[in-house]
Amino acid sequence: MLNIEQYIRKRKYDGEVNEFILSDKEQHINFFKQCIDDYFNEYLNSYNINQNELDNIRKSEKYKKKVRAYNQDIIDWASDTYDKHGIYIDVHIVNLIKKEQLFLLFFQEDELLDIAKNIHRTLSERYVFLNNDLQIIFDFVKNYHKINSKDSIEDIDLIFSNEINQWIKDTYQNYGVNLLSFAYHWANYFFEHPQIWPINHKVKSNSNFATYEYDYKNLDNVFNINNLYLKVSERPFMCNHKKDLETLIMYYWLHDISGEEEYWTEYHKILN
Repeated sequence: MLNIEQYIRKRKYDGEVNEFILSDKEQHINFFKQCIDDYFNEYLNSYNINQNELDNIRKSEKYKKKVRAYNQDIIDWASDTYDKHGIYIDVHIVNLIKKEQLFLLFFQEDELLDIAKNIHRTLSERYVFLNNDLQIIFDFVKNYHKINSKDSIEDIDLIFSNEINQWIKDTYQNYGVNLLSFAYHWANYFFEHPQIWPINHKVKSNSNFATYEYDYKNLDNVFNINNLYLKVSERPFMCNHKKDLETLIMYYWLHDISGEEEYWTEYHKILN
């Protein structure tokens, strides 16, 4: 069954209508009015569906738009799962992916497959109809990683040093890993989990929204960089880049979280 946009598109194609011929303006107006009238009074009635079914179709179309960034086979699978079982499968998978803090630093298929297997095991225990869906879940994980690694790295030359810029570009080209995306997500993860802040970085907050603020000017193990680097140092693109990684995280902390961009210049002076 077609939605109204698809129905009008088909009628327009079948009728070879070109709305850019302005001399036929009145004819086009009448044509599209007739399409709308026919859609509601003839086309929908021909399916003999009730209001609940129409609402379900509308929700299904809305969900397809929500997942349109993924590959077509994933869109079809997610939409079919929603239509049959009423669950937003993408939300369930993404929530489980987000528990893996280093996900955006993965570059080997084996790593992504391990994530997919864990997700499949967890979800199939709750939804038995997913028992045979490991492959499509694996495809989803790979596609999600690719989408979230696509952030532009073209405009970095005026932000970081030449050495850091080259490191970012080489890593993306050779491993498909976007270090900017990882730094952005780590900065946000760190902000949202004050329980992992070392006590010597916690400052009593005057805000009504938080008990503590993070003292990012204390550069001793800022953003728990020691522990973080210990986890990632064996990745081939991370060797000898501990301070560079800290710099990327600091950039997003200042520009996307604290709003204190003016410290960026001072931070650079401290590094140099």
